[in-house]
Amino acid sequence: MTAIVLEPPRNDPDQDEITLTVETKDFMDQDHTSLKLEYYHPKSAQYLTPTSMTTKKGSALFMNGELLVDEDAFIVHLHVLISVNFQNQSI
Repeated sequence: MTAIVLEPPRNDPDQDEITLTVETKDFMDQDHTSLKLEYYHPKSAQYLTPTSMTTKKGSALFMNGELLVDEDAFIVHLHVLISVNFQNQSI
């Protein structure tokens, strides 16, 4: 799944998780679909923390994991998170 970060990460010291708000643009059942997701991971998942804490609004994220749909809720269980910023790269 590819997503765009809508807000800077939230790292509330009273919570055990880091939260990002993202928007995905995917194809589901041959239709273009846009989903706004609240993605979060526990602070104890140290392999995800460096990437999530350095993402900025407008960053592109490549996420590998599981998207679970439960009635009106979308839950993303991440295995890999990669932040990509093409602004400073020459082609």
